[in-house]
Amino acid sequence: MKLIPNFWITNLSQKIIFIAYLLLAITLKLTHEPWRDEAEPWLILRDASLWQLFYRAGNDGHPLLWHLIQLPFVQLGFPYQSLPWIHLFFVIIFAWLVIFKSPFPLWFKILTLFGYYFSYEFLAISRYYIIHALLLFAVANYYKERETRPVLFGSLLLLLANCSAFGFLTSGIINLFIFFQLYQATNKQPSKTIFVITTIGLILALAQLWPRANGFTPGIILSLFRPEQYLNSIHLSLMPNNPARIFPIIVFHLGLLYFLLAFTKFKTQSLIALLTIASIFYVIIFKGYYFTLRHYGILYSGLLFGLWLVPNQRGYKVILALIGICLILSLPVSYHAWKYDYLYAYSSASEMGKFLSNPKYESAQLIGFPHAQSAAVLPYLKDKKFYYPNLDQVGSYMSWDQNFLAGFKVDPPEVLRRIKKQFAKWRSRAF
Repeated sequence: MKLIPNFWITNLSQKIIFIAYLLLAITLKLTHEPWRDEAEPWLILRDASLWQLFYRAGNDGHPLLWHLIQLPFVQLGFPYQSLPWIHLFFVIIFAWLVIFKSPFPLWFKILTLFGYYFSYEFLAISRYYIIHALLLFAVANYYKERETRPVLFGSLLLLLANCSAFGFLTSGIINLFIFFQLYQATNKQPSKTIFVITTIGLILALAQLWPRANGFTPGIILSLFRPEQYLNSIHLSLMPNNPARIFPIIVFHLGLLYFLLAFTKFKTQSLIALLTIASIFYVIIFKGYYFTLRHYGILYSGLLFGLWLVPNQRGYKVILALIGICLILSLPVSYHAWKYDYLYAYSSASEMGKFLSNPKYESAQLIGFPHAQSAAVLPYLKDKKFYYPNLDQVGSYMSWDQNFLAGFKVDPPEVLRRIKKQFAKWRSRAF
């Protein structure tokens, strides 16, 4: 006779995992030091007009949901140090969704949460990535309830479209299938509601994402062609910073095969999964100007999204086991990321900010060089801006346009010449 029912054991285990993940999140939030990419939205909201904010989104390549979340805090004068705790709110909801709502077995939930991307890149770094994963998984979770909760499902797609370029494509894919359902469903009202709400979100996102003439990659459909990123992104999505390359590539393609085999029973869901993953490849290969390791976590999120949408078909446990092996082999990477973020400064921006906050520097004219790195200091300095000699202008946030790129090509003698010229201007104003 079992003294403790399995339900209570499982439920207790889930709560323990949730608390452990929350403790890890709090620890990293207390120790992680934000850098430029985390500082950018805060600086834009502090120093730019709404038009500049909107225009820059086309250069940045992502809609403004994460910026709008921060907007009231910046406008109300909250300190920059509150940013990690704003981000933590979404981390908590994400963890709750994965632990208590996902169809995955408990061991896989643990490996997913404590794998590199969800325990460090998307957790410690206060950017839009965890919100994208949260909305993506929420869409998968409520997909079966879309006809009974159309406003909720449509709202999730609207938010997803305005979270990232990846989310915009996924929302568009799902909305296309919703459109087809309008002609098949007996009760058309739920699909109509979802379609209208999502279409509004897609139009708003497209207006933000439309490439600007002076942007990094002004092409609308095709900007680049980097076919080598196909296998590279697969490898790093499952085994970041691990030299083993062949195994994760095989595992990922077996995952794609799983969706194809599930096509007969889950036609729409399998197509959504495959097209979502294909859309991520499209951005990485044809649109992404610059990708770092964390971007490949988006591809991993897309794979999990598909497995959430299409669970428990033939080969499902095998796929989860193979992905689990990749995650286990990558756990040392997670540990080292936690360790180094705990022991060392991620950017040294906070320390420099404290130094420059000394009252004796209050009226000083500050120079930021190089422009792409020094901007991380500015959120710690109330209403301060740098003179960026690379760009030959005074400002705070980066424009992510051709002028920003040109700044990297300015040689040191020219940088010094511009600084001397700027000092002459400051002296003439002082007298």
